[in-house]
Amino acid sequence: MPRLVTFGCSFTYGAGLEDTYEFKPGPSVYAWPNITATELNVECVNKGIPGIGNKEILHHIQSFEFQKDDIVCILWTYQNRWCILKQDDDKIVRFISRATTKLAKFYFQMMHDPYDIWLDSFTRMNFAKLYLDHKGITNLHFAINSNLNEKIPNWSLVNFENIYMDDYRFKHPLGLDDAHPGELAHREFGMDVANIINRISVVDNQQ
Repeated sequence: MPRLVTFGCSFTYGAGLEDTYEFKPGPSVYAWPNITATELNVECVNKGIPGIGNKEILHHIQSFEFQKDDIVCILWTYQNRWCILKQDDDKIVRFISRATTKLAKFYFQMMHDPYDIWLDSFTRMNFAKLYLDHKGITNLHFAINSNLNEKIPNWSLVNFENIYMDDYRFKHPLGLDDAHPGELAHREFGMDVANIINRISVVDNQQ
């Protein structure tokens, strides 16, 4: 049976929704991946993890055991996030802009550079596309907001779908944490992702 396999941060995991609020086990059944999978009548494998950056998203893509009929959707996250990868995924050290640990403060004050993280993010996005293309896995790429499109390297091969989670997040009531997308935002985004996948399937069947 085909599977929808999704990668991303809390916007994919479904943070702030009814069944994940206050650190309840997730990912949420109300998050967009489950909405999309239900609409497509396929199994949902939601690999979204709150707080991760694009470096770690690629890491989990590389570590995942794909099947030939998988459909992969990646909701790339904010570029200012970083991490130190460990052999044990439970020990990965994550740096996000609001972090207050000494190590995170050192990173953002002494090592972080906007150009470097921009270049690194697009390099990882492109590697993910080429890696999945090489495996013959259908892959679609999304972004949280349109800021990603303001500066794309001329060598980039990634085509981002023209829908952005933030447009849905601020159109509808927020989640229970007053920060993440609410259920209506996830539902509408998930349905639109399903429509994109259906259009792609129609084109493929006609070729």
